[in-house]
Amino acid sequence: MDYELEVIDKAVKLLPTDKKGIAIDLGCGTGRDTLHFCKNFYKVIGYDFSSSMIKIANKNCKKIDAKNVLLVQKDIENNGLSEIKNNSISFVNAGFGMGSFMTSSPL
Repeated sequence: MDYELEVIDKAVKLLPTDKKGIAIDLGCGTGRDTLHFCKNFYKVIGYDFSSSMIKIANKNCKKIDAKNVLLVQKDIENNGLSEIKNNSISFVNAGFGMGSFMTSSPL
């Protein structure tokens, strides 16, 4: 298992043990981390501004029949997270996406 996935697992274990709600993965790329969340969360939303990365992530979702994943191709820096209701997020992963933001303005 990759070191990053081990860190994610440790962080997820700190959350309450009941069925966890929604996880988001900012800068999801090919969906490696996004798909890793499937077993721990009711719904997982992966965002990436690259349509080619989302296409690969969609193929990877189909390989494992991940029905609780929504993949969104979007520049969240300028378009926000409109798919998410207020106070509905249980976990945010931004391991690879944070290097892509150009400003420090709130999402």
